[in-house]
Amino acid sequence: RQPELSESVAYDPELDAPDDLALLDDDDDLPLPFPGQLDPAMQRTARLASLDPNDGIDL
Repeated sequence: RQPELSESVAYDPELDAPDDLALLDDDDDLPLPFPGQLDPAMQRTARLASLDPNDGIDL
């Protein structure tokens, strides 16, 4: 018998599931989470889009 396996965890079906789609709600006024580091390719694309206003990339 292994003592580390003797602990049992009771199943609680009343636990609320995390709301993973809360970021898509437009009704809340919560700030969006900011990524730890911005994607360099997206930074480059945004920089190029801002330099040429007639390139067809909407800002």
